[in-house]
Amino acid sequence: NERKEMVIRIINILKPLHLKKVKEFDFLNYIKKKIIDLKDKCNLNEDLFNLLIKLSNKYFQDNKFGLIHGDLHFDNFIYDGINLYLIDFEYNMPAPIDYEFRIFNTCKLLPYLWASSKTDMITIEDDYQYLMDMILDNYPELKNIKYLKERLEFYSIIELLNNYKNTKNEDRLAEVRELIKKIK
Repeated sequence: NERKEMVIRIINILKPLHLKKVKEFDFLNYIKKKIIDLKDKCNLNEDLFNLLIKLSNKYFQDNKFGLIHGDLHFDNFIYDGINLYLIDFEYNMPAPIDYEFRIFNTCKLLPYLWASSKTDMITIEDDYQYLMDMILDNYPELKNIKYLKERLEFYSIIELLNNYKNTKNEDRLAEVRELIKKIK
């Protein structure tokens, strides 16, 4: 119940941002540029690269834009026992509102990547497994986004590739391949 209450508080903080009228842009091209940039840095083979481009063409035609925080994870919240505050707006941008949840969605795979040095030792992976389900249950506007689940998994693919680029951890590529199987 406490987790659900916190999720609702998070959504209530985000919704006014997401409702802001913003200048839209070609988000499909934005996603493709991310994949193109990662292709060489991650040594993606042509088949995997082509598949990611093909999937982006399918899933990112329609977009519901708003203002997003851009770096949404728990270390960017302060809770004083009563009030919940969102901090660190340096990555805010106009974007499809589902893009806001790319980190939360990826946390079900690798939550410790976004934990601070104070909290990474106490991060419990199971705590993140149903986070996006709770968000979707309490943010009905997200459910109207075409291909939402696939888009969220696609964002996770990009996050995992970014991590692979920095770490060369082969497990990230294995996770990418598993996610691609899920969204094909």
